[in-house]
Amino acid sequence: MCASNKDGPELNSANHNMSKATRRASQAVRIKARCAGNGASLAKRRNAEPGRLWGSLRASRWAAIRSVVVSTKPLMFALTLLLVSCGSSSNPVVGKGDAFPMVKLHDLSGNIVYSRELFKGKVIVFNIWATWCPPCRKEMPDLLRLSQILPKERFMVVALSVDKNLDDVKTFVHEHGLTFPVFWDEGGASIATPKLGVFKYPETLVMNREGRVVTKVIGAYPWAREDTVKALKHIAKYGDIPKE
Repeated sequence: MCASNKDGPELNSANHNMSKATRRASQAVRIKARCAGNGASLAKRRNAEPGRLWGSLRASRWAAIRSVVVSTKPLMFALTLLLVSCGSSSNPVVGKGDAFPMVKLHDLSGNIVYSRELFKGKVIVFNIWATWCPPCRKEMPDLLRLSQILPKERFMVVALSVDKNLDDVKTFVHEHGLTFPVFWDEGGASIATPKLGVFKYPETLVMNREGRVVTKVIGAYPWAREDTVKALKHIAKYGDIPKE
């Protein structure tokens, strides 16, 4: 006997549903496996990543350190200069070969002297200093000695104080028995800074007999030393510093 035809559609429907469920389960298994594989791969990459990241950090950190070291070199050089002088960086308004500008110098009594008239025909050792500056105070005896050694008709030592208090300058000059010309530029505001570009002290400009700067010395210097005296005499004769 054959089966009735009315049960056929229901059976076919059940088989169809079972097939769909099977396909969905199989697909779920494949997705799960793929996700598991991806997860393992991702974990593997994550485990490897710290090494690459640390290497990158080390490289970037080393680059940063190198940049700091390089950038601090000029600072260290500047600090070295400041060990032998007082003040901040210098702006070279007047340099070697330049003519010394004509300026009005005020002596400690308030009288005005014109630099061009005072310096004419002489080698000038022009020292910018301050009483509060230890290197300035240290080299003053040498400058005094130099002024006594050199012939006055051909040489002159001149000091320009940048102190803010005139009485401090007068007291220092009296106590140390300075006999060469000393002038006052209050705070360096009229001559030292705007005319000469001097911001650190002591700074000394040496001019030849034509009034041109032949050298500039920043910091304390042994001015009365024999070789220094010889060099100044060479300037008087030839107009420039010795080449050797």
